Amino acid sequence: RLQEGDRIEDMPAEWFASAGDIDWSNGLEANWRIMCITRQLAEHRWQEAYDAMHGALTSGSEIMKTLLLELKCEMVFTCLVLGKTDEARGYYDGEVKEYASKYSSTQSSKKRLQAAWSLVADGDRAKAKELLGYMQAHRDDYLMRGEADMDISLTEYLLHRDESIEAGDTA
Repeated sequence: RLQEGDRIEDMPAEWFASAGDIDWSNGLEANWRIMCITRQLAEHRWQEAYDAMHGALTSGSEIMKTLLLELKCEMVFTCLVLGKTDEARGYYDGEVKEYASKYSSTQSSKKRLQAAWSLVADGDRAKAKELLGYMQAHRDDYLMRGEADMDISLTEYLLHRDESIEAGDTA
């Protein structure tokens, strides 16, 4: 459904109900849980997403390399949203940067991450807006159009929030 343009937050909530512990070393379970985290992000449930990722990253489980990199990318984004920039820097190492760069033309979430980094960590609003413009212009080129719409929306949210903060709006 994501390929057809449905957004993850518009899918039935029961698909994402979580009961019990997750075996992060099991690729299917880990991938499913990352989808649950993605839904939390789409719904701006930042702390819940952070707690789930922190639990995974500190669980001591052997997590498949690609899923570990996905988790770290989303953790960087979430830390930036939550104002935990120093923690984000710890996760945004050379390997994660390279991974995000490599897949940024095919996965909108990597452009979202780059835009968030530009805005929050680097303070480069113009670069963040440029990356948002790229996502908007290439929305139909992404395989997961529903995910692209979500990533565009999340990037717009961050830019708007930043603009409100700069204007002194605390509401």
